[in-house]
Amino acid sequence: GEDKFNFTCGVVDEGIGDAEVTLQWEADVDRAKKPPGGRGRRPKPKSVEVLFTSPLRDSGLPRPRKHLLLAIPRPSQLERLLPRVAQMGVGHLILCGASKVDANYFRSHVMELQYLRKFLGLGLAGAEDPMMPKITVEADLQELLEGKRLQQIIPGAVSRV
Repeated sequence: GEDKFNFTCGVVDEGIGDAEVTLQWEADVDRAKKPPGGRGRRPKPKSVEVLFTSPLRDSGLPRPRKHLLLAIPRPSQLERLLPRVAQMGVGHLILCGASKVDANYFRSHVMELQYLRKFLGLGLAGAEDPMMPKITVEADLQELLEGKRLQQIIPGAVSRV
């Protein structure tokens, strides 16, 4: 079977538009039935099709100009924080190490670009804003601020230590 819904959908870094979303289900799946004991996950659709019914348009929101320099928190906290960062309208997110940041955090799967973009995307969906923040990861805060790296990342930036 299939279910159809109408939504306002966005394409990252392009725009938003009206769309018809079709969910295709396996023939033997009872979508309304809860898993045994009422716990667990509901079945997932076999496929999802998104058909835009209107041209993509600008969201009307101003292009984000805020930069956020953030010492990396624990990966579980970073997962919860990233959607909020996107909702704030941050245009450039700089994640960096600092004296109290565990070096192992940089090896976490959450620090992979695909995961960072996934969690930022959750916030963009909530804000109805398709503009994904730029992401920069720097291992050393002191080197970032004392060297020329900050000016390379953000032209015109002035750092005072």
